[in-house]
This record gives sequence, C-alpha cells and structure tokens, in this order.
Amino acid sequence: MDVKQLKQYLENLTQSLKSKNHQLLKARLGSLISVFPFNEYEYILMFLLDREIITFQEYEKLREKYVASNPYLELYGIATGLVIMVLAFGPGIFFLFRERFEKMKPRTKRNNYQSINT
Repeated sequence: MDVKQLKQYLENLTQSLKSKNHQLLKARLGSLISVFPFNEYEYILMFLLDREIITFQEYEKLREKYVASNPYLELYGIATGLVIMVLAFGPGIFFLFRERFEKMKPRTKRNNYQSINT
C-alpha cells in the first residue's frame, strides 16, 4: 500500500460519513495546517474513529498493512535527519566526526598520525 492507495482508502471511508459530517471534514481539512507528526491522514483517521466509521482495531490493521508494505520508511527518516543535520551545521560536523574517529583509533596509529601532522 502506497500513499495514493492509502488516500483512496480513506476517501472511500469518508463516503460512509453522513453528509453533514462529510462537509465538516472537508471544511476542516481545507484549513488544516500539517505539522509533524500531525497531518491530513492522521486527522482523517481520528475523525473517522470519532464518528465510529472505523474501529481502533481497523486502524491498527491499516497501520500494520501500510508499515509492512513500506519497510524503508524508517531508513528514509534517519537519512532525512542526517541531511538536515549536515545542512544545519555545515562542515563543522565533518571535522567533529573526523576528530572522534581519530580518538577511536588504536593508540599506536593515533601517535603516528599526530607525529606526522605536527
């Protein structure tokens, strides 16, 4: 299940809402500001749970299905975090990591490196 399929599934579920609730959901989504971890999909799911269109067990099954079909989402999140860190702190991160790796080397190699560079 990808994001398009998830969106289609949620749209199909929203069709089960009463007309008044469906209009209310559309109006709220129109003015919704998505801020991690709160987004449009989370809002729709909570709305559907509140209106008893889905149960918590159905939500869990949907979540498990989505996570199982997207096994690299966690890796994507980690990579995104690293990119943001590098952009935010610039080349200073490189020098900090290099210094840390030098400290992790065995003492003989570290001494040789220091004597060459001094």
